[in-house]
Amino acid sequence: MNLSKNKKLTHFIFAIASLLFLLNIYSFYLLRINQVPLTGRKVSCSEGDEKLNVLRLKDEDLKLTRPLMMFDQPQQSDVFDNLKSKINSIIESHKSNDKVEAASVYIRSLKDGRWAAINEQQKYTPASMLKMSIMIAFLKKIEGDTALLHEKVYVKAVDPALQDKRNEGHYLEPHRFYTYEELLKKMIEGSDNESANLLVEKITMAEFISLYKILNIPIDNISDINYTMNVEEMSKFYRLLYNATYLSPELSEYALQMLTHTSYHNGINRFFQNELIVAHKFGERILPGSCQVHDSGIFYIQGLPILLTVMTSGKSQAELEDLLAEIGKLVKTEIEGNLAYYKG
Repeated sequence: MNLSKNKKLTHFIFAIASLLFLLNIYSFYLLRINQVPLTGRKVSCSEGDEKLNVLRLKDEDLKLTRPLMMFDQPQQSDVFDNLKSKINSIIESHKSNDKVEAASVYIRSLKDGRWAAINEQQKYTPASMLKMSIMIAFLKKIEGDTALLHEKVYVKAVDPALQDKRNEGHYLEPHRFYTYEELLKKMIEGSDNESANLLVEKITMAEFISLYKILNIPIDNISDINYTMNVEEMSKFYRLLYNATYLSPELSEYALQMLTHTSYHNGINRFFQNELIVAHKFGERILPGSCQVHDSGIFYIQGLPILLTVMTSGKSQAELEDLLAEIGKLVKTEIEGNLAYYKG
């Protein structure tokens, strides 16, 4: 009787093992026919893995808590290897005509923190992208009293040299009152320089330095027109807003909403500006014989937020903008076409 039971148990175990083997074979078949890479899947950070790089808010008023600002996996994720290869091909194609000298890219899934970068140590002049930090510092200052957004400022005169004709309708007019909320929108949506200058007057250098220190961004020469940053550093402003632990969730949402209404559409979202929500800000520095053009933002792709920052330098503004647009189009197309894979 016991012998019969042992035989039945043996047959049962053999059947389960055979079934598991067949399921593994079938899973491998499905991966191959759908051309899904066998590497780059999301893994947990368990004991023995490399430690995460963590940034927490240090606030003297907080005695028992340290809000999480952001975290970083030390290594780039190979989930983006195929996409990186295609981006590199686009960059090299543009560099072949000598009009593009350097290009750097940072891409990150804000859903799970996986990231990748190309030429990420290269430094650039952020130019108008730094208006992101002005916005965040100002909103932090008024966080305890948002009624200050409706406080008015009288503009007696304007400087035409600070007005970008491409943004007509977004810059200030003389002999008018503007609320700080209107100044914020003109600075972010229209990249208006005079609005930025008026907002900066309300922020101390110590408050700026505090923000940069929290994000672990270098502060050397921070007030210099030639101040430089790399793509990873520039991307931190978006991560701070998306994570919504430095500013309140309401003000973080408010800031990102403004960024979805920027008037510049010749960069990373040129080919799909009306098809996808993109919260982004551009920057450019145009000098005789050389220029830099950058664009950075969050693509909201069917429930998957993808942060993309592209910074470039070269001799042709049009060529650099073409490069930004092609990289943006590629990222959108690749993520949408393999959404389940990138969602992990």
